[in-house]
Amino acid sequence: MISPQVQPSPRQSALVRAWDWITRFEARSAPFNSGAASHIAFDITFALALIYATILSLFTVGRQDTFLTHAEDLGIMDQALWNTIHGHFMLQTICNPITDVNCLGGVSRFAIHFEPVLIPLSLLYLIWPSVKALLVLQAVVVASGALPVWLLSTRRLGNPWWGVGLATLFLVYPPMLSAVTDDFHPETLAATALVWAFYFLTTRRYRALVVTLALALLCKETLTLDVIGIGLFVAVFHRRWRLGLGIIAGAALTLALALVLMRALSPLGHSPVTSRYGNLLHAPVSTLISMSHDPARRGYLVKLLAPFGFLPLLSPWLAAIALPSTLLNLFSSDPLMYSGGYQYNTDIAAVGIAATIDALAWLAPLVSRWLSLARARLRARGAPPWIGGATRPGLLVALALILIAVAGFGSQATRIYQQVTVRHIWPSVTAHDQLGESIAAAIPQSASVSAQSTLTPHVSQRYNAFQFPSGANTADYVFLDVTSGDFYPFKSPTSYVQAVRAVLESGNVAILTAQDGYLLLRRAPGAGPVSLPGSFYTFASAPTAPDSTNVDVRFQGGLEFVGYRVDPPRVSVTEPSLTVTTYWRVTGPLESPQTIVVTLTPPGGRGRIVLDDSLTQEWLPPQQWEPGQTILIETWPINLDPSITGAYVLGIEVRNGAPPEHPPVSQNVPCEVLTPPGAGGLPAVTAGGRGAALTTILVQ
Repeated sequence: MISPQVQPSPRQSALVRAWDWITRFEARSAPFNSGAASHIAFDITFALALIYATILSLFTVGRQDTFLTHAEDLGIMDQALWNTIHGHFMLQTICNPITDVNCLGGVSRFAIHFEPVLIPLSLLYLIWPSVKALLVLQAVVVASGALPVWLLSTRRLGNPWWGVGLATLFLVYPPMLSAVTDDFHPETLAATALVWAFYFLTTRRYRALVVTLALALLCKETLTLDVIGIGLFVAVFHRRWRLGLGIIAGAALTLALALVLMRALSPLGHSPVTSRYGNLLHAPVSTLISMSHDPARRGYLVKLLAPFGFLPLLSPWLAAIALPSTLLNLFSSDPLMYSGGYQYNTDIAAVGIAATIDALAWLAPLVSRWLSLARARLRARGAPPWIGGATRPGLLVALALILIAVAGFGSQATRIYQQVTVRHIWPSVTAHDQLGESIAAAIPQSASVSAQSTLTPHVSQRYNAFQFPSGANTADYVFLDVTSGDFYPFKSPTSYVQAVRAVLESGNVAILTAQDGYLLLRRAPGAGPVSLPGSFYTFASAPTAPDSTNVDVRFQGGLEFVGYRVDPPRVSVTEPSLTVTTYWRVTGPLESPQTIVVTLTPPGGRGRIVLDDSLTQEWLPPQQWEPGQTILIETWPINLDPSITGAYVLGIEVRNGAPPEHPPVSQNVPCEVLTPPGAGGLPAVTAGGRGAALTTILVQ
């Protein structure tokens, strides 16, 4: 007897049809149109990549020249490469001894991360032995990623102009741009290798695919997750099981090698980075519940997807390749990993652009058919010709993508615009920067140096280099710049200043240079405490800047407030940080200690911010100022609450008492405002005549 055939359920039928459609869609050929339009579009893409590489190279090198790069990780990478070509394979001694789990002392770089691409990169130092070589290389490699994006887009979408747009999107994708401008990291190079891999995956050029995946594996151990995902894709969707499993095996062996090396080389028996997941391992349920309520982690997913218009979600079979890396960042205890910036998202950027192209490959023809039907109906109803022309598929889809991209970039675009137009972020070398370079060059290369974060990349090409305060008591030299406003890795500027003073008062150093805020100290046990010469304080003496606002507010006791500057003058909630620079003139000897106070009063008046510590007052309190001097006081960076928007009132006060005593408001000194009030009645004396309200600062 023949048993009746079992019919699949409707749900099973839908899944089978969906699977058949996906496999046919992924197997569809990707023809290449090599006509005149393609040549022009490719030339435009190449020109955009060249412009991008040039601008980003100049920008990042400028950041190095203006001391805006950092020990972590540019100084670390520079030292590891320099040590490698000088016989000390992958040795790094630079680390943050206060808050960084990676600080293990002098260890192999492979004890922390598996980045074998650094070995061939060290040969670059035989040609150009400068940290700038890494910055230029990174910009050029990322810029070249626009070319495979153009090729992939043109083949999948059948239109070279789509390639131009999507290549541009890859270059300006905020997490990608953030990685390129944040020092140097090997995994940033992997983004271009992965985009080439997706192109070779689409064109079924499997040998080239294996080569590009091998290059990606050299960049960092976490890239094994992406390569395993691509191997699964090859096995499942391309039905190349042997090749796919071979790719997976290669990635798994690479990860195993990385773990073995970390276990062997790390004093901990494993990479210190694993501590970022300690809470998740020891208390998984409570940790996951806590993470699910964290708005920063939820916002991270929006930052990744929004610039792509959330289109990767329409190609989940490809976007899933980035899922392990995304979860790795989400589950980390380090907030930088799920901030949407830095180097942690470069592989996700490559997968995201590939998934976006893949989604458009089926979405664009569908939209085109719908619009064709709409045009036919419009013509049948006698609509004006221009309406039919406005419904051209290419025009509407391009317009939709522009709107999606603008909305997707959202606050990130606002932040970039604000930095370019308001913060004037293009690096400009000053006389202070030139002085710093000359001091760094005077340190013997054979000597060990402890330098603060922004100075470290300028002295990192040596066997022993340390990030202050590490090595402060043992290094041959200590190199500091108290004017940079960068007190990392200390948790507060006060603790940074205390650490510097402790070195000066230790009796074990001698001053070689103390000029314009720079300190170069030489280890000299038993030398006794040192005093700072007048040349050290020149950073505090300056005329009012051309872009400052001139005012005349006179306080009893001999201080005259003559100007101020706010940077930036408009503050975005996406980056609610600013600094305030004030200018003071001493009209007579100060008979008693005084403290200058800057205030910021938010809308509603509640939660007033009071700042009585500043760079100048930490080193040169007002009682030491000389009559006739104009003194500059710049606050440490002020971080505002992004949930409070509106007009903040900037005020200024003078209080009786020395700065370390933090005198209370009851000790405010009376003042008078001689500057005529302008818009909004400011500047004006505050209630009681013991302070002045200067202006409003808009936060929005």
